[in-house]
Amino acid sequence: MSPDILGPHAGLVVGARALLKPRERRDQKLFLAEGPQAVREALNAGLVQTLLVDHTRDAMVEEFGDEATAFVTSRAIESLSETEQPQGVVAVCTMPLRALEDVLAEGPQLLAVCVGISDPGNLGTIIRTADAAGADAVLVTSGSVDVFNGKIIRSSAGSLFHLPVVQGLDAVATARALSGAGIASYGLAGQGATALFDLADEMLLEPTAWWLGSEAHGLPGELLTRVQAVSIPMPGEAESLNVAVAAAIALFATVRARFS
Repeated sequence: MSPDILGPHAGLVVGARALLKPRERRDQKLFLAEGPQAVREALNAGLVQTLLVDHTRDAMVEEFGDEATAFVTSRAIESLSETEQPQGVVAVCTMPLRALEDVLAEGPQLLAVCVGISDPGNLGTIIRTADAAGADAVLVTSGSVDVFNGKIIRSSAGSLFHLPVVQGLDAVATARALSGAGIASYGLAGQGATALFDLADEMLLEPTAWWLGSEAHGLPGELLTRVQAVSIPMPGEAESLNVAVAAAIALFATVRARFS
């Protein structure tokens, strides 16, 4: 092996591998982006600190070789990967740290607020859906899964790099802040008194935040006293909807109102 090709025990690789642990990500304010799509988006966002490329993957070398910090072995890439089939490129990225105050200062018109969502696939899909719907930000309360979890980055399909995602928020304080900023808060709830399709389009033309709770527990009762509880009509026999699907329905109901 060439001395210029790093193996899994090289310091640069070991340091990157530490970021697979949530605590290391929090302490260092860094995270891993794996695979060409995520790496492209991270490069476009100017967040890449270190770029590691598998020297045996010709396509990755051709695309990312000029920007690579180091070429590494396939085993090194495998040691950094959380997928069964690593794609040959991993980037160490700086966290795009955002604050709620910064989001509100920009006069957002559409927000998704995630409360206690622990499944990374669901949260990543909500971020992707919010991006597709033209939302201005996704707000994530404390008790939810770490936004920079690898599965979230993959399931968001690059959207994590497109719009502000603020995590670690206090739910009640956030509800107060949104109300103070003139943003109407609607909380999806199975027993919501208002049906989604009964909301007048004029209401959804105003600055809007959709609040989404976990599938297991929904939105806490304390929050339901601070937001307008809205249900999605389900004429079939299913007991409930996946939270990411429910988010898509609500967000795109808002899109429909604004583009009709």
